[in-house]
Amino acid sequence: PDQDRGLTAREAARLQSFPDGRNKLPGFGGDFVFKGNHEEVSIQIGNALPARFATIMAEMVFQISQYNLE
Repeated sequence: PDQDRGLTAREAARLQSFPDGRNKLPGFGGDFVFKGNHEEVSIQIGNALPARFATIMAEMVFQISQYNLE
């Protein structure tokens, strides 16, 4: 490409591991839908904790809680 361009909202969401038709994430039903205008959606995606990281952290917390119950 001869010209640079910004990321689309969907490309940015993919980088943050939000599921869509191309990348499925266990525990999420389908495409992640963001509401708002382009700036609001960009802020939502940029401020979000990556979905895969959140999933892993939740699993770890669950495992620790189960261990502490024994």
